[in-house]
Amino acid sequence: MLKSVLVLLCAGVVLAGVLFTGGPAFAGSAKKSVRLPSASEIKSLPDIYRRSSSGSVFHDVRLSLDFGYGYAERRGSPSIFKENTYSPTLGVSFGIGDFGFAGVSTTYEHHAIQSNIASFNLPVGGSANVYGFDGVLGVTPLPYIRFGILGGYGAGGSSYSFTGFNAAPIGSNAQSARIGGFAGASYAVDNWLFNGDVSVIRTDNRTDFDPGNTPARAAWGSTLALVQLGVSYQATDQLRLSSAVVFNHFIVQTVAGNEPKLSPNWFTLQVGVNYDITPNWEVNAKALTWVGNSSMNYTRASVGVAYKF
Repeated sequence: MLKSVLVLLCAGVVLAGVLFTGGPAFAGSAKKSVRLPSASEIKSLPDIYRRSSSGSVFHDVRLSLDFGYGYAERRGSPSIFKENTYSPTLGVSFGIGDFGFAGVSTTYEHHAIQSNIASFNLPVGGSANVYGFDGVLGVTPLPYIRFGILGGYGAGGSSYSFTGFNAAPIGSNAQSARIGGFAGASYAVDNWLFNGDVSVIRTDNRTDFDPGNTPARAAWGSTLALVQLGVSYQATDQLRLSSAVVFNHFIVQTVAGNEPKLSPNWFTLQVGVNYDITPNWEVNAKALTWVGNSSMNYTRASVGVAYKF
């Protein structure tokens, strides 16, 4: 029988390129799924921040609105898991004095999930609505050296039901928190900017199920290390192109019940384009995909607009 249902969670921060996603899973022996690590664990750390000598306490303010779509699909398993995610994110980032930078954002996500219980070939449909926020705080002791902390919290609810059966849906409520640190450096050559960043992020998740489910609660989490190498090219005064590769490694990974774990090591490929319509208005597009993860395929794309002052 279906023992429990885990809900997706998210929290996002625009400055850090963070979108935190917990993992939906049908725990127990009847069906196996996996937890998706947060996109904060697979996406880039803060864009290079150049120190300012403006004398203002707060400066280089950037207000942003992004719309993202993500798709995940399990690999190497007889059971089905497909997930479509739709997410707007609203954020603000800014410089602090001559040495600091910070950013906060809030995100809403809607998840549409198709799955099945392999033992009985029963299709299952589900959805989740999640709200979250994230923040980052960093310093630049030298113009192209940076380090800092980041963290976030997300909460939401989900509902799952057997497709084609007249049965009441199964629901759950969940929450998730994460915290981490990063350090990075950049080097500029003409119109090229080369970046390197290292980060470690701890994520903890908890789900409480509707009355009557066994177990009544599930918990899981991970500690993930990332090493990112990126490059951007200022093609014109208005157009900037960027790309990056990230190596992801689980230092610690725990799962709910007898859920299978994700691959301990894999890569993420990223590309992006930014275009300044005016000195204040910017439009952008970004995309990423996992490479070398034997447990899950994951791809995400987003478009956005930003106002800078």
